[in-house]
Amino acid sequence: MTITFKTVAKLIHGLCFYLLLSPLAHAHLMVAQHGTLNIVDDGAFMVLSLAISSFQGIDDDQNGDVSALEFNRHKTDIVHTIKQGITLRDGKGNCPLEGIMLSPVMDHQAHQDSISQLTIMGRFTLAAPATPLVLHIDLYGKQPLEKTIEVSARRNTAMEVNQFSPTSPEAKFFAE
Repeated sequence: MTITFKTVAKLIHGLCFYLLLSPLAHAHLMVAQHGTLNIVDDGAFMVLSLAISSFQGIDDDQNGDVSALEFNRHKTDIVHTIKQGITLRDGKGNCPLEGIMLSPVMDHQAHQDSISQLTIMGRFTLAAPATPLVLHIDLYGKQPLEKTIEVSARRNTAMEVNQFSPTSPEAKFFAE
């Protein structure tokens, strides 16, 4: 029996899914306002932590906190917002974001049932994997520290890091 890299990747993906079955994460999967983009074959695997305040219209009781109930009620809207607000282009155009998994992170400083960050995992399907990639992020929180996001990208042995903000929402990776 031969174990391929794709088999291992599927196993890791399945393990991540299993770990995310609990309704809310109490540990951070990613540092707040940071992300990674790992390019493997024809896929760009993204993990990104965003402030929950990046998402409009999900605080139903308007108390300034997003609860687990509010999060679950608006999960479909959140996924739609993510697909609109985070895009990746390769040499042939926009790449679809698939397999989105969400992991809310509880705010240990505020109310016990309050979400502060949302860790997003997903896979962009690349049509032209060896070309430069352009990542665009339009989702920023309300607080000053929530208005910047640092993303590191890896392709083979190359790694690049870019900063994103409302005034600089797009960056190119692997322009060579």
